[in-house]
Amino acid sequence: FEPFGAGRPGWHIECSAMSRALLDPDGLGFDIHGGGADLIFPHHENEIAQSEPLMVHPPMANLWMHGGLLLFDGRKMSKSLGNFEPLADLLKRHDPQAIRLLFLQTGYRKVMNFTEDSIAGASIVLERVKKTYRALAARANGAVSQRASASTLQSQVAEALDDDMNTAVALAAVVEFATSVDANADRAVDNLRELSDALQLLGIEPKESWLRDSGSVWETLGNATGDASAEELVRAREEARERKDWGAADGYREQLLERGIEIVDTPSGPKWRRVTT
Repeated sequence: FEPFGAGRPGWHIECSAMSRALLDPDGLGFDIHGGGADLIFPHHENEIAQSEPLMVHPPMANLWMHGGLLLFDGRKMSKSLGNFEPLADLLKRHDPQAIRLLFLQTGYRKVMNFTEDSIAGASIVLERVKKTYRALAARANGAVSQRASASTLQSQVAEALDDDMNTAVALAAVVEFATSVDANADRAVDNLRELSDALQLLGIEPKESWLRDSGSVWETLGNATGDASAEELVRAREEARERKDWGAADGYREQLLERGIEIVDTPSGPKWRRVTT
């Protein structure tokens, strides 16, 4: 209810009245009440103090879930600080599944620091999982299941999520499975199902595109592309990134894709590879 005037006199009373009238008219309380960690005091404490005396069956909520703050390059993301970037803009530059994976790496209660390096690292982890999925799918094609027992990986993920939505531990189990599983084993069908089910639990559902790979090797920027004009675009993109002119950098990325060159930003620097456009 902040858009309706956070901070005004009587605002907490209005919030309590609105939530009760619209969401809990019988005064039975909420099962889950969420919000940012910065709202614990005074907002949520005032809501409790003002709501519970009027309730038929307190408490106001059975479970409170407060999310950690989101930082951008070490500072709180804020329009007033000029470091605010809408999700729609991030989606133009990054794989949506990589963004989701990045957020899963941090427990929801913890402070998260979003940086270009962190999303690049998440992209690399996602590519590693895709590679395993692709290998298992190729091996499982036409094969049959070897067992019908419960999934160990899925149990690990479910147990982690039952522990206060510990997505970091759940994701770690999935990544460990993806990096250690033997794609050539006879259990390819079962391993593929295990990985797919666990990923879907985390909201990273395998797509048809995961099965396609250009087969090309990622190269560092120091290696010539063989296209002088493309190399000029690469340099121009790096200069735009240094200026934090993400719009211009995205434009150069699109021009490079039109020339059959894909750029990915990694913690060790940008890399490129040739793709079929």
